Amino acid sequence: MRDPIRTSLAAGAALAVLLASTFASEAQEAAKCNFGKNPTREQYRILLLHQNSDEFKLFDGQCTGRPDHKAYLAWLESKIVLPLHDYDRLRRAGVRAPLPDTGGAPPPKAGGWQSYLILRDSFEDVAVFSSPKDVKLASGASLTWSNDRIAANRSWTAKGVAAYPIVWQNPDNPAPRSSFDPYLVGLAFTPTVAINRVTNSNAQLVKNNIDVLTFGGAAEFAVGHMFDETTTHYFRARVAADGTTEGTVKSIWDTVEYQPITNFANFLNVGSPNPLGPIPATFEIDAIYRAQYATRTVMTLDPIFANREHIFRSGPVLALSIIPQQGPDSPVPKLLQRFNFVTTYSWLEDPQTHQTFWHWLASLGFALDDNGNVGIKLSYEKGQVEQTGQPVDLTKVGLTAKF
Repeated sequence: MRDPIRTSLAAGAALAVLLASTFASEAQEAAKCNFGKNPTREQYRILLLHQNSDEFKLFDGQCTGRPDHKAYLAWLESKIVLPLHDYDRLRRAGVRAPLPDTGGAPPPKAGGWQSYLILRDSFEDVAVFSSPKDVKLASGASLTWSNDRIAANRSWTAKGVAAYPIVWQNPDNPAPRSSFDPYLVGLAFTPTVAINRVTNSNAQLVKNNIDVLTFGGAAEFAVGHMFDETTTHYFRARVAADGTTEGTVKSIWDTVEYQPITNFANFLNVGSPNPLGPIPATFEIDAIYRAQYATRTVMTLDPIFANREHIFRSGPVLALSIIPQQGPDSPVPKLLQRFNFVTTYSWLEDPQTHQTFWHWLASLGFALDDNGNVGIKLSYEKGQVEQTGQPVDLTKVGLTAKF
């Protein structure tokens, strides 16, 4: 996925697109709040907010204490001259940003081929390869170590996924000629590697070890104007060889997914940040439908292949990310802006056996740098490991990295 401002605006925010183009060219008029000579305590609080914050002064026209957060972010974006690289990313995310100074040359056309490296906790933490989730909204790959002297056990855990998308973005967004006028928004071809490793030194706890190393590749394409202009539809396929760090390949997986990203003006968005009511924070909900087919390549004790060689399952995957409002004008102290909360839940069912597989992860992170690339994460994970079906119930504190 990004620069903090670019990612906070997120993919496909149609309201931000409209307001960015409007507020970039017109001066903002401050709201005039008149509560009389004896304002209530709440009205006095609103007056103070209007006095000290452009967000309230310019975008709380009704004097309710609830400014239009997306409009404010778009207005801020319109006043920042971005380098070409960041402009191109914003254009792909659906945000109309100011063009960089080209010294009189014709303005650049966003789109074309590019590539970048992604490091996250899981595929849900990436969202879409061609426009990854904002770093500050992501959980991140983690590395932890613990030493339990009472149980005489030392434990290492490592969990994450690395991907290198090679992306083509369509530089043109044609005006729809009808309600159904699909066009190709972009393509992504992505090699991936994922690890989920838990080791215990105590012989009685070795049964809880997890050893999953997966190499794979993915192809993704996005379609716009399929039914209307509010939603971009992402379709992807992943193929992976699942094995261990010792080099054994235990199974082959084929996964197909569908993920929408919406840009409604006055409705809850999926795949794009939303204001969290009166709380100075934004949240993003990612929704994925996943179907998987796997076949084992060797005899294994993994619960997922108990008494069978093949498995098919499908179901929903949901992710929720929350961060405080970012930037110098945020009412949230700068130190607290470094926190983020991420939770993901998947529920997959085999229609033949009615066996279900579920997994839940919740994490609270604190960034050690301004960009959010390195941090500390407290997480709780429960359910079954996706590739093996092995039960997991882990609480971890460790270092995290993401980009």
